[in-house]
Amino acid sequence: MVSHRVSWPILVAALSSPVFFANCGTAKDLQEAASGCDEFQLGADAVASANVDVNVKAFVQASAEFKAISARIKGEVKTACVDVNQRLQVADTWSSFGDDDKSISNPQGSGACDKAAVEIDAIMKEAKATAHFALLVTEPKCTVDTDIQASCEGSCKVDAVCKPGQVDVVTRCEPGMLSVTCDGTCNANAFCEGTAEVAAQCQGSCSATCQGQCMGTCTAETGTISENDAACKGKCKGTCMGSCDGDCQVTATSGVMCGANATCRGGCTGTATAPKCETELKALPPECHADANCEMGCSARARSNVHCTEPKVVLAVDVNVSARVAALKGAIEANFPKLVLAAQTEGPLVLKALQDMSASGQAVASSAASLGGKSIACVGTAVQAAASASATMNVSVNASTKVHSSCSSNEG
Repeated sequence: MVSHRVSWPILVAALSSPVFFANCGTAKDLQEAASGCDEFQLGADAVASANVDVNVKAFVQASAEFKAISARIKGEVKTACVDVNQRLQVADTWSSFGDDDKSISNPQGSGACDKAAVEIDAIMKEAKATAHFALLVTEPKCTVDTDIQASCEGSCKVDAVCKPGQVDVVTRCEPGMLSVTCDGTCNANAFCEGTAEVAAQCQGSCSATCQGQCMGTCTAETGTISENDAACKGKCKGTCMGSCDGDCQVTATSGVMCGANATCRGGCTGTATAPKCETELKALPPECHADANCEMGCSARARSNVHCTEPKVVLAVDVNVSARVAALKGAIEANFPKLVLAAQTEGPLVLKALQDMSASGQAVASSAASLGGKSIACVGTAVQAAASASATMNVSVNASTKVHSSCSSNEG
């Protein structure tokens, strides 16, 4: 069977067409379709009580949740970029756009994040002759809400031969994205996951602060450089033999015990407990013939209720180099946590979910056409809202990535 991928603009246009509604049944259906979907504006909880078929309701609820989450992330990204600019005394070129996505980023480079990226790049390049920079990031961890997915999938209509599926995190998560408490060793090439509160034991590549032996170049938080330092506390470009308050990719062939309160992602030899998935869950097994559109909506709902930890960001540099470098350090450490979330974890997860919804949106709309006017109205509203959310998320992810890259590309 050929899969038809439909972009949001085409789908929105189709649902807005009088021809689409004219083919949708009775006068009552048409009246309900014309009356709209007021519940959508009140959020996902209100949609839950709407007279909408259960197999399209998940899609509508997910769209309502994504409308809210995309607005939140956009606000956080804009606030962070504006604060960076104000701390670095960059002239305001973004306020004239109001709340439009262009106020964050636009082709003319006058959005708040456009200006922040340029200024960060300029300051770091100016100071490179006398300063060493290293960006230390304790990566955020984002896990989907499997309880919401389980409840949602349980409400999907199924046929008589369906074997009910279970939200089994272990079997439905990509192996490399499964995080567990490991009573044993975290395998080679897997990751011991440290946090700002609890560092993981590390024999490998540490993405945040390495404390212990650094077999390579150590950049301390004060910006000083040392080679093969037995007492490194900073960014280690090489192998860290000690503790890491971020992700440590294990290079020891026999694996590493991450520590009692750290987690292992990507492979545990021993007893694994408390599994969590750091990406979306795979679809139910093929022997379960639940409505595919409903399952897609449930997956989207789980991803719209993602739980993320707040990252810790440190810019290692000697602040005595100049007042501009000191201001830069403060601006980055105060604002990069939200930008890292938007650029690397929560933002891409939400954006992919919206793209997945776009791919199956035509099927949801087609099924709604046979399910009554209220379903038609709510799906039409949901499709338009999801299209807007997708466009906004794309800008937010790209803008935050641009700012993050302006700093990380100037390390050294």
